[in-house]
Amino acid sequence: TDPNATASNTETLISRDRVVALLGSCTPALVNAGALVAERAKKPIVTGCDPLEPFLSVRKWNWAWDIFFSVPDLAAAQFKAMAENNIQTNKKIALWHDNGPDGQAVGGHIWPELAKAEGYEVVQNAEFPVDNTQFTSIISEAKAKGAEVVLVDAITPQAVAIRKQMAAAGFTPKVLNMEKGAEPVQFSEALGKLADGVLVGGYWDPSFPYPGAAELAKSFESETKLSSSQHIADSYAAAQVLLDAIAAAGSTEAAKINAAIAKTDRTYVVGPIKFAADHTAKLPVVALQWQGGKTVIVSPKSAKTGDFLFPLP
Repeated sequence: TDPNATASNTETLISRDRVVALLGSCTPALVNAGALVAERAKKPIVTGCDPLEPFLSVRKWNWAWDIFFSVPDLAAAQFKAMAENNIQTNKKIALWHDNGPDGQAVGGHIWPELAKAEGYEVVQNAEFPVDNTQFTSIISEAKAKGAEVVLVDAITPQAVAIRKQMAAAGFTPKVLNMEKGAEPVQFSEALGKLADGVLVGGYWDPSFPYPGAAELAKSFESETKLSSSQHIADSYAAAQVLLDAIAAAGSTEAAKINAAIAKTDRTYVVGPIKFAADHTAKLPVVALQWQGGKTVIVSPKSAKTGDFLFPLP
């Protein structure tokens, strides 16, 4: 969780271990920190887990490649899910987000604009530091203002803390969406039944019609004895892309590997991957909801694997 540690570890891999290429970490703060080190050293790095806009906000990349979703697509997913499933609320919405780059982009700008366009009244827009642990005052304000829809953008430890503190305060909105922090399975494992009904944007599910999608989840769970979640897919795809590029280059020279990555054009476990000129490959977004320790797709209708659990238990 420390960008300085990520930068230091990446530097060690390059200078001491003499790596020819790298795979990225997770979250914008860590991915970007490692990618900047790789960029300076002119070593190719392929990553997932960094929304495209925060990745592109750092610089024009020459050696870093990102496979993930677009922030505006993700921000709109839950509004589409509520509309598609005819979810009825009082249209009062609370927005809670960290002050990191994606938190500010989503909570500070994109969500308020989408909420207004969809006829919602934003009764609260609260920002907090990425290391904040107490959310009681934010929760109390949203409860007092009658928010029936709450959208959160926070890392996993904060998302878990927020959900527990909401329960302790007796605040149960009708709809709860927790971006970023509710993605990994550790969120559900930490919360048990409190995770049920929580929405999160998704970019992968074993039901997707891509080569190896169903097998990947089964293999992961068989080998690790752990529950799978969507992050195994973008990580796996990043490794596939890098290894395919090394094979295509027929070389371990950094420049040749980098040139081969640029030519990637194949369908992987997360779908078709072809990098744009800005070094990004965008994944489509669906709306997921935690139900009984697993995520089900509740939107769009063409991809649904389960019914929308409403209201929040």
